[in-house]
Amino acid sequence: VFIGSLVAPWFFTRACRENIEIVQAKVRELGIEEVWLDFPSTLGIGARLDSVRVVYFIHDVVTQKVKRRVLLRFMHPVVQRVESTLLGFVKKCITLSDKDRALIQDMGFVGEVAIQTPANVRVGRVNGGRDISEIVRLFSGKRNLVFFGSMQRAENHWSILWFLFFVYPKVKTAHRDVQFWIIGLAPRLLLRIVGSLFKGVLYRDWE
Repeated sequence: VFIGSLVAPWFFTRACRENIEIVQAKVRELGIEEVWLDFPSTLGIGARLDSVRVVYFIHDVVTQKVKRRVLLRFMHPVVQRVESTLLGFVKKCITLSDKDRALIQDMGFVGEVAIQTPANVRVGRVNGGRDISEIVRLFSGKRNLVFFGSMQRAENHWSILWFLFFVYPKVKTAHRDVQFWIIGLAPRLLLRIVGSLFKGVLYRDWE
């Protein structure tokens, strides 16, 4: 609360007490000297890891994202203060661009900064995943709607169900040849059942 979780929750969604205690216990148990934080949602954990070197991989500079949103722009100064404070617990930042490096340095970050170009980042690769070329060749000659995402995530699961019931029938009426591809790992049984009820929804390639 005192370092900004109420006014800038984006940095704390994975920084619950249980997660912090688990990390702290592992640091002590295994003698870990360096902890890597990935994504802004973990940055709040860094404030509780004063005994180790913290490396932070910055996928997004949250202050910049807030400034770009009309409805959140008024929060920009306070979010910037929170992000700057949390960066003070970090020894090294890895950014995806020179622009992001300049942004965090403008916020007062004085630690080491390295740039990792997106071409070399392996984020999102899944062992055992299918090559997209196997599916793309099936797009030919059809109108295609495609959704990519982990179907284990509640927001993906329920969003697709809503789309199927309230939007897809209208699209299908207007375009009889449309195919709706839901490409993602571990779909729930409910989604499999509902998807089978709608013509043109392809879910056999999920597995």
